Amino acid sequence: MAGFSSKTSVYAFSITLAALLLQSFVISPLEENFRTDQYVSIVSFVYISHGVKLLLALTLGLAAFPAIFLAALINALLFWGVSITSFTGALIGIVSLGIPLILHNASVKKDLWHPPIFNNEVDFSALWLYLSFSLIASFANGLLHSALYGFHNDALPFYFILGDNIGALVVFLLIMMIRRIILLKTIRELR
Repeated sequence: MAGFSSKTSVYAFSITLAALLLQSFVISPLEENFRTDQYVSIVSFVYISHGVKLLLALTLGLAAFPAIFLAALINALLFWGVSITSFTGALIGIVSLGIPLILHNASVKKDLWHPPIFNNEVDFSALWLYLSFSLIASFANGLLHSALYGFHNDALPFYFILGDNIGALVVFLLIMMIRRIILLKTIRELR
């Protein structure tokens, strides 16, 4: 893919790992203090890592997937230890993210490696792409992770879907706020 370098790969890995570690060390402990359900240790209601991985998939396409997978695997190994669950959980995250990306690129007749956000031939808004990718990926993620954990509860897939989408919305709003700050600063400098 043109424009994708080892530096970009390191960036994708670093930002994914940082989001996963923030999730594991800050957000999950906070949730454990406020939530009382039995799934608090395996599912978050504000899973920001989902939003970060979505941004990378939309801007870098499938080329970002090895870095995302490696970061997810390292995070899983740190918190779950060496197990089939660690590897499978990281793999589920990539497969879930790949489904909307492959479906989108196939529907707009682009190669599978193409980053969807840079498709100037199709009139999709960034918000529409982000939200539709989030919904599809979180649905697949919820079903596959629930299967991994044995479907202990019929509501478990919806916990994953809810947490992924709330996390994605938080990340999207943060990115929009940062974008606005940068634009306002640029406008002031141009005056």
